[in-house]
Amino acid sequence: MDVDDAAARCPRGARSSTAAGLALLSLAMLGLGGCTAARSVAVAPCGAAAVRIAAGQFGVGHGHFGGALLFWNEGRTTCRLQGYPRASAVPATGGAPVVVNSTPRGYLGGLPPESTRLPVVILAPNAVASAVLEGTAVTPSRASRCSRYGALLVGIPGARARTTIAIETSACSHLQVHPIVPGATGSASP
Repeated sequence: MDVDDAAARCPRGARSSTAAGLALLSLAMLGLGGCTAARSVAVAPCGAAAVRIAAGQFGVGHGHFGGALLFWNEGRTTCRLQGYPRASAVPATGGAPVVVNSTPRGYLGGLPPESTRLPVVILAPNAVASAVLEGTAVTPSRASRCSRYGALLVGIPGARARTTIAIETSACSHLQVHPIVPGATGSASP
C-alpha cells in the first residue's frame, strides 16, 4: 500500500496531520491501522434491524436492582450508536409502560463522574455495546411501596422500534438507564 492508497482509506477531514498523521500513515501502510477518531463520525448510525437487544446479567445487591442491556451488531457493516437507549418498564399488573429516566451515571454504572460527553460507540459486525438499567430495591420508608415490572421495552437511540425483554423485578424508585458504552458491562469507568 502506498501513501495515496493509505490516504484514500480516510475521508477528507479525517486525515491526521503532523506526527500523529505520520504514525497513522505508517500503520496504514503496514495494514494495521485505519483512520483517526474523526473517521467514526463518517460511520453510519446503526439501524434497528441490524441491532439485537437482550438483557445481560441482572440482579439485586446492596439495596439496588440492575444489570446491563446488551446491543449486538448483527449487520454486515460497521455502524455507530450514541446516546441513551429508549426504555420503558411494563408494570406486572398491567397498565401503561413507565418511561425509564435517562441519567449519565448511577450506583451500578454509566459514565465516569467527571464525564458529560456521550461516547460514540463504533460497532463492528458481531461486536457488543451496553447500557446499565437500574433502580433501588429497598423502600426509603415503611409507607413507600415498590413497583413490580414484568418486562422492559428497549430501543436504540433514534429508532422507533423496540424489543420486549421479559424480566421480572421490583423497583422501589423510578428506574434509570445510562448511556450506551463499548463492551458488555454498561460502565465506561476504568
